[in-house]
Amino acid sequence: MGRVVLLVFAATVSCPAVGSTARGEGREIPVEETVVLSAAWGSGPADLGVAAPAEANPEGPMSFALGGEGEVLVLDQRNRRVQVFAGGTRRRSLPLERERWIDLDAAPGGRIALLDSHPPGELRLLDSAGKPLSSTVLEGRLIARATETLQVFLVPAGPWAGAWGVVNDRPGPNRSVRLLGFDGSPLPRISVPGVFAADGETLLDARAEGERTIVVTRFEKGSFSRFEEARIAAGPIHAVHGVWMRRDGTLCVAAALAEGSAVRDVGIVLDPDLKERGRFSIGREESPHEIWRPIRSDADGALYRMSVDLDRRVRVRKFTALPGR
Repeated sequence: MGRVVLLVFAATVSCPAVGSTARGEGREIPVEETVVLSAAWGSGPADLGVAAPAEANPEGPMSFALGGEGEVLVLDQRNRRVQVFAGGTRRRSLPLERERWIDLDAAPGGRIALLDSHPPGELRLLDSAGKPLSSTVLEGRLIARATETLQVFLVPAGPWAGAWGVVNDRPGPNRSVRLLGFDGSPLPRISVPGVFAADGETLLDARAEGERTIVVTRFEKGSFSRFEEARIAAGPIHAVHGVWMRRDGTLCVAAALAEGSAVRDVGIVLDPDLKERGRFSIGREESPHEIWRPIRSDADGALYRMSVDLDRRVRVRKFTALPGR
């Protein structure tokens, strides 16, 4: 297994792209916007914790994830719990013993992964009732500093099934490190470039290059070394949230772009040949509350955005491209 990891690193650093494209802004894609979750600020049973101290950064829920059967799981770290909603209604709360968790992911069957990047760091797996199944310390082989682990994601099946951490510790693409088996079993750590798409086999990455270019990388299915890249003109870039592959083979990139003093989140759709198809707006920031992971995507390519709004509610909105888009 150690030799495999070394080969992956060599391929990641040295192999040139198979193809490259440079594209500017495409047409505006019409989308349908739906509010799938609206919860009040607070500590009540159906609330979500929001902090707005006078002399510190305002803080909203750190992350959310999409579960099975329409569930939305929100990392309500201020109230030390995971709130599980469905149909806009709170279904259950899973207690947590501390606030320091920054990210979570969910998978079919109710499995939940939590990430704490405070040194030495921890990745923990829970069952659907919130019972801990397994955990591992982040710092160790392939992860020198826990603070460089940005996200957690679950691959439920296939050759790369497991719980993974996304690491950014060098210029260029992010990489992912498998930390536990999907069932919580310990496995030898391996590292791959980028993040697995929903098919569990195709690796993707999106990152800013300077202030006005987003680089999107798509690896050949099952390969860690052969890839194509697209460079998208955009900006000024405030943040790149991620890239997802939709069922039809198109890609969707989510990014926050500056518009004067405001920040606008956009979705950018790329055709299977990595040519830009168009863009759509997924909202503007109403209040500057910190949310570590504000954007998600489902398997059909709809984007979901969590925001802390000025009317003292936390909302998750779904943005769906109209048929044929």
